[in-house]
Amino acid sequence: MATESEEGFTQPAPENSAGLTDQQREEIRKIRTEQLKQSTQTGNLLKEKRAKLESLQTANPPDMKKINKVIDEIAALQAQEMKSQAASRQKIRSLLNEEQRAVFDARGAKSRCYRQ
Repeated sequence: MATESEEGFTQPAPENSAGLTDQQREEIRKIRTEQLKQSTQTGNLLKEKRAKLESLQTANPPDMKKINKVIDEIAALQAQEMKSQAASRQKIRSLLNEEQRAVFDARGAKSRCYRQ
């Protein structure tokens, strides 16, 4: 069975193209769900920090100490998110056999085959 990609091109169905077992699909789904929950929380915090930064930067007079503190907080949240994504990617890779890992690595983490 084929699916339609975002660009409108037909691609093999994810379950066929990756050769994933039902158990692998379930484990990957759990990892992705947990990652999405965490990313949502981090994303919300980033939005709050960016809004605070905008307010601080438009204040008269601006307080550079506070601005720099919020910038550091934003950078820390971004680093935390990147580390979390990297950990999730490695968890998924650990579930795959050598051939599946090669496909996963070539397609990248955004491949539809590994999203549930």
